[in-house]
Amino acid sequence: MADVTMLEGSTPTMDEFAGDASRLLLTESTTRAPGPSVEDISRSLQRFNWPDYVVFVLMLISCMVIGVFFGYKDHQKHKRQKHARRGSEALDYLVGGRKMKIIPVSVSLVASWISGISLLGTSTEIYVYGVQYCYIVSAVVLMGLMMNYIFLPVFHDLQITSAYEQYPLSSFNLDPTARNTFWTLLIGGTFFWTSTNSINQNMMQRYLSLPSLGSARKALVLFLVGTTTLLAMCCYNGLLIFAMYHDCDPLSTGLAKAKDQLVPLLVMEVLGEYPGLAGLFVAGIFSAALSSLSTALNSLSAIVLEDFCKPFVSKPLTETQTRYIMRFTVLAFGALAVMMVIVVEKMGAVLQLSMSLGPVTLGPLFGLFLMGFFFPRINGSCAILGTTAGLVLMSYIVIRSQISIALKEIVFAEKPVTVEGCLYEFTPKNGTLFEADSTPGEKSLHHVSFLYYTMIGSVVPTIVGYLASFVLPRSKTDDIDPLLLAPFLRRFYRARDTKANHMTEVLHEFETKDIQL
Repeated sequence: MADVTMLEGSTPTMDEFAGDASRLLLTESTTRAPGPSVEDISRSLQRFNWPDYVVFVLMLISCMVIGVFFGYKDHQKHKRQKHARRGSEALDYLVGGRKMKIIPVSVSLVASWISGISLLGTSTEIYVYGVQYCYIVSAVVLMGLMMNYIFLPVFHDLQITSAYEQYPLSSFNLDPTARNTFWTLLIGGTFFWTSTNSINQNMMQRYLSLPSLGSARKALVLFLVGTTTLLAMCCYNGLLIFAMYHDCDPLSTGLAKAKDQLVPLLVMEVLGEYPGLAGLFVAGIFSAALSSLSTALNSLSAIVLEDFCKPFVSKPLTETQTRYIMRFTVLAFGALAVMMVIVVEKMGAVLQLSMSLGPVTLGPLFGLFLMGFFFPRINGSCAILGTTAGLVLMSYIVIRSQISIALKEIVFAEKPVTVEGCLYEFTPKNGTLFEADSTPGEKSLHHVSFLYYTMIGSVVPTIVGYLASFVLPRSKTDDIDPLLLAPFLRRFYRARDTKANHMTEVLHEFETKDIQL
């Protein structure tokens, strides 16, 4: 058995095993155990049988056939309608003419949101860092409440196209630099989920394809049920991985080269001998990725058309021009996404990566919407100032934190695993045992948990913009359309507008009588 080297005084107790101890990383030596080598096992798992290929290819063909069928059906429809109203091409392509049904939209929302990152990254997060991540489900519930009462009514009223088990006590740690605690997942997770659902074009475009606000709210409920169910299944899958590999960690033995390979490894070990099941799993992962990618590409075409093309043309675009612009945008961004795979695969665990890089722009953008929904006194100049401040701050935090992680200045505690149960030969990796989240020296702003990034990125612009409104000229609230405000604020401004209009009518009446006299 290999020699194990740990920091002095860091022998893990049972409590540490349950919560705070980290992964046992081993010194360079060769472990001999009866059985095949890790290379032999790795090669035996990296194979597909013909039923697996058939299942996978059928999934790709079905996706293509669905697209071709509805594209042809839509083409025939437009041929019959020779005098289609202007803008119908974009309306049908982007939001289904606002005539979609609740069930298809709900399924589309779940499929768009639960991506390959969620299916692979959530289970990996549970195995490596602990079961605390399951608290994220509570953030989903809070997100649903905010969506139902604030964001959905505003966007639907405007009718727009572009949105622009028992846990360890340490789970309730108030330290904002801890990776996964109840508070980081509840508070930070709520901000992240709300921003990615409320102002994200990918999601809001689906809600806007429904004919009424009531239909959108029903779709939201079904989306929450589907999402929480799938998240719970991903968390349970993470526990299965820990139960399977806690005494023979594939990351320490080298059977898995990266953390995000743990789920496919489990599938191949457990289901590889059953024809077609491994292929079905891979097809499911690809389907999740394709659904998210297709949603993003469709949304990007809407943004390019509405925000970058229409404002800069002297006359309205024809239906043919609109069709070509949207399809060319999808092709261009699709090719760019494929090329970016080469870069992303070298940047670490996908779940943390997606929740770290996105808030750089998503946080300030969410703050911009918060300013518009809740603080009508903030004018355009104040909003731009606040958004710029948030963008600069988030760029510094994210870039600096990624550098610190690469330099091992920030090290997150991992769950304890061993290699004592391994029945194959392997060469363990070098390393050291870290007891807890390790951040040598004084903690700075960039040490904060990545789950708080969206909250920081949205709250800071809102505060800066609000304070700036006391220095710069503020907006004339009498000129603000109440539909642009959160629903619970509209009554106040409508009442004030009604009073102002009444006073205007009274003054006008007195002036008229004075002239007559």
